[in-house]
Amino acid sequence: MIDQTQKQTIVLAAMQMAGPEDGDSAAWNNRVRDGISRIYDEVTSEKSPLMQHIDQLDNSAAFVGHVIAIRREASSTRAIVTLFTGTKNTYDGVPEGCETARTERTDNAYGLHMAKTIRSLVGHRILVRIEKEKMANGSGHTTRVIRSVTDLGLSEEQIAVDAKAAVDAAA
Repeated sequence: MIDQTQKQTIVLAAMQMAGPEDGDSAAWNNRVRDGISRIYDEVTSEKSPLMQHIDQLDNSAAFVGHVIAIRREASSTRAIVTLFTGTKNTYDGVPEGCETARTERTDNAYGLHMAKTIRSLVGHRILVRIEKEKMANGSGHTTRVIRSVTDLGLSEEQIAVDAKAAVDAAA
């Protein structure tokens, strides 16, 4: 059950979605009601992809990194993103100071959207949210999945340029 304030918020959002009333108040009311139904279904269903995305963001870690490279993972449709974060941890096949994370599968619309977005951000500094996701193969291992990125502008740090050269040399 939702409270009065939540109801008002849903109605206002639906009115915004419907746009201005164009003289046909019945048609406008129908658009608002359709919007209310859509919003209500999205915010009250645990199966809603939008509510699941909020849960994923809640379970993710946020940090700043520089997008160095993006490539398709050979064993899946995911993209692997190399980020320069200055980490002191070392990983096989990853240049010093860098780490990797994956997008969602690119055979789903959001995974493809995220891969395209990140590809456009190579050389940029980003705020990234990464969630550890259990692998589907039942091994008990986890993989780091990028849930959101925010562009913080062009990376001006020479170290990011050097890291990209190291990634390119290793490829």
